[in-house]
Amino acid sequence: MTSKTMTPHICNMFGAVVADDLPTVMKLVETDHVDLNQTFRGATALAMAFYKNRESIFHWILNNADEIDLDMPSNDGKGRIEPLLVAACRVGNKEMMTILLNKGADIDAVDNYNHTALWMATRQRRIDIVELLISYGAKINISEMWNESPLYLSLKYPRREKMAAMLILNGACVNFPGESRTKTLLHWCMFHCHKDIIKLLAYTGYNITKEQGIWLSLPARVAEDVEFCRWLKDELSTPPNLQRQCRVAIRRQVLHQEAGRLFLQKLKTLPLPQRLLDYLAMNDIQTELALSSESSESE
Repeated sequence: MTSKTMTPHICNMFGAVVADDLPTVMKLVETDHVDLNQTFRGATALAMAFYKNRESIFHWILNNADEIDLDMPSNDGKGRIEPLLVAACRVGNKEMMTILLNKGADIDAVDNYNHTALWMATRQRRIDIVELLISYGAKINISEMWNESPLYLSLKYPRREKMAAMLILNGACVNFPGESRTKTLLHWCMFHCHKDIIKLLAYTGYNITKEQGIWLSLPARVAEDVEFCRWLKDELSTPPNLQRQCRVAIRRQVLHQEAGRLFLQKLKTLPLPQRLLDYLAMNDIQTELALSSESSESE
């Protein structure tokens, strides 16, 4: 299936890509002016070069072809229809992702499941790629559907605690429905004994008192932590102080701008003393959280 009427040249182009024939690809582009935004069997020539690992052809097309659509979804032949950035993320090719982002690829482009590269990096447990995408301005809160949320994914599945902390600190919204009334963010934190993330959720505005039933049967690893249980008892019986409520309100106002894009950078531009900016960025708990998360993810 093609995006437009297919020309004979596009068939030749795909044959050249599969054969790893760079001279023919160059001729078809420079002399025959093949439209590289056409698709053959659901994929563009650039995507086919990526899927077939034809690196020289991929880089030549990327650097020499005019008006190429980097975000056009392509079929990988296995049922996935995805833009190149998501494909590169799925296979963990950080270098290729950086090249595509610097060439202007849409960082928030989605595949046929409505998943972004940020969601895919979370699924693949690539915290380095999550960090890269956040630094390039990926929307942390592009969707509040549980099955499209990187934060929900990071809490539902194990060994992603540090990733969840990074998403929350960088402006992930913590107030949205889970996949059911009982399978909430808090439920998954408790299921995986993510005590630090429970604290972080509370500090960023999640109302942990609304799910009282979850505290009736604490997992042993949680119940045995005297310090955490003391914190929990205070949290459930005492409303947050005004200072904390103000932090939540200000962070929430900022994260609603452009779905959380470049959240921490936007916080730094607020006309406030540095001490308050550090408090809003939650620098007071980041070090402790990072150390705890690192040890728990290595188990």
